[in-house]
Order: sequence, then structure tokens, then C-alpha cells
Amino acid sequence: MVFGTGIGGAIVKDGEIHMGKHFAAGEFSFILMDQECDIEDNIWARRNGSHRLTRLASLAKEMKPEDITGVDVFRWAEEGDAAALWALDKFTRDIAYVIMNLQIIYDPERFAIGGGISKQPLLLEYILKNLHYYYSIYPCPIPHAEVTTCKYYNDSNLIGALGYYLSRFGLKE
Repeated sequence: MVFGTGIGGAIVKDGEIHMGKHFAAGEFSFILMDQECDIEDNIWARRNGSHRLTRLASLAKEMKPEDITGVDVFRWAEEGDAAALWALDKFTRDIAYVIMNLQIIYDPERFAIGGGISKQPLLLEYILKNLHYYYSIYPCPIPHAEVTTCKYYNDSNLIGALGYYLSRFGLKE
């Protein structure tokens, strides 16, 4: 899963990229987060796209969203700022929610988080904290997948696309 303006990714099945019947597998941005399909904020990209964290922090800190960057939010969170930690917790709760649902549906070995935000250790820490919470309240035991960051962070999607292109056209190393 690569977090940026939207949420992209890839689904690996039996060691190969799963494309889906309509070549749209791994486009996580449009996962519904609520039954209200007619409200734009109910798609995952709006809940965990790049601007959501700063909007949450600006709300908590009573500041204008344009006056806050993601760097600010993580700096404040590292300093223990309650408003920034609240924003990070709320932001990662939706990520954990989707990971758990995908775990139930697909049962993968691992979820890898990419995008520039994935370099922030607190992001993974809070995703895991919220995922643990969901596992603890779920009425049935389910397998837990590993959740980690992508090796190449913000370049993960580019390297993945290049690797797919090279393998598809027989240009493997």
C-alpha cells in the first residue's frame, strides 16, 4: 500500500502481481469506508490520502490546514503533543481498519506500507497499535499478517512499476 494523494498498491498472488479481471487490482483509493456511498469523504483516499493527517491536526490544534505540513505533525507527535498524537491515532485507525478487513478477505502473509509518510516510525507504530486493538475486540480469532514498511519507502511504487514492466517484457536481470 502506497500512501500519497491517494492510496495505490499491488496485490501479489503466488509470487505474481495480481491484475484483476479489469486490470484494477490494488487501487485501494476507492475502498468504501462507510455505507454512505454518495459522500466523497467515505472513500479510503479521502480518509488516508496525504492531506487528511494535516487536516486532522489542524482541527485538533485550531490552526489553518494550509499552515501545517506532515513534517510538522510528526515533529509535534515525536515531542508528545496531544493534538498531533490524537490526529495520528485517528488517521492510522482507518488504515488498521482496512488492513484487518483485507486480512480477513485475502489472508496475505504481509502488508507493506510505502509512500513518503512511511519513513516516519510513528506511522507504523500507530498502525500496529490500532490493528492490535481491532484484533483484540474482534469476535473470532483471525491470522495476523506482518505489517511493515516498504524497503524503498516513497520510491516503492516506481520501483514496483519498473520491475513489473521489465518482467512483463522479458527484460529480467
